[in-house]
Amino acid sequence: MNTARGVPAPPEYAAAAENVTLARYPQRPSATTVEPGQTAMPLPLARSADRARRSPQRVVGSGELELSVVIPCLDEAGTIETCVGAALGAMSAAGIAGEVVVSDNGSSDDSVLRAQRAGARVVHCPTRGYGAALQWGFREARGRYLLMGDGDESYDFALLPRFVEAARAGARFVIGSRLKGRIDPGQCRCSIGTSAHPC
Repeated sequence: MNTARGVPAPPEYAAAAENVTLARYPQRPSATTVEPGQTAMPLPLARSADRARRSPQRVVGSGELELSVVIPCLDEAGTIETCVGAALGAMSAAGIAGEVVVSDNGSSDDSVLRAQRAGARVVHCPTRGYGAALQWGFREARGRYLLMGDGDESYDFALLPRFVEAARAGARFVIGSRLKGRIDPGQCRCSIGTSAHPC
């Protein structure tokens, strides 16, 4: 099993919680992304001047960032503000120094503007695909720990302190599962599954 960074997940999954994934690694992800049916292509490295032109962001806490919440985004204008606000609110309430990084994958709606307005730092992934957007967001993140969740309100960002607690306790990888608990109506939007496990 591989993580979104392309790094093999350690065999000792040390903790499980609900709804979001957290990973801690000493290095940034590789700058190459391959989606099904594509040829590998290097992603350009961001220059410091590019970073200076990026959107202003709301940072929770001061000093070194402990957590970066990475949200891949493609046309999520209807929900992205709520997700960014929930993540920032949860970090603030728990006293976690962190940021929200929205990795936009070419949205044609107001997603970028709404994410910025909610306090996220928006980065623009040059390669199409969900995995590419995640990987781009991870490499641009500044936090010690990385936590990913989607921008469609299907993840409860209020639970993110559980993941940080597990990471602080030494967990190298934390995976949440909606199947272990309750799946609220409208949260699971996939087209396959059974009545017992919709997705």
